[in-house]
Amino acid sequence: ENDNYMAFYSSEWSNASQRPKLMINRSGVSFAIEDVNQDGRINQTDLDLIQNSINANTPCQRCDVNTNGIVDIYDVTRVSVKV
Repeated sequence: ENDNYMAFYSSEWSNASQRPKLMINRSGVSFAIEDVNQDGRINQTDLDLIQNSINANTPCQRCDVNTNGIVDIYDVTRVSVKV
């Protein structure tokens, strides 16, 4: 917001940090973005989910942990650092 001006960007916007995203909070519990399966732990299972999404070329929205719109090695790397 600047001088009563607000800007809204689309999911295709070049700056990934300004793209809209939906955060779901179930029962007051918040999960780390790297916790892909939302079991409360960041572990090998989360890595496997991302790698399976990449290998099978199947979209997995929660697997895009770096929120750049693509599930790729950068998501694997981000979760690997937390494991």
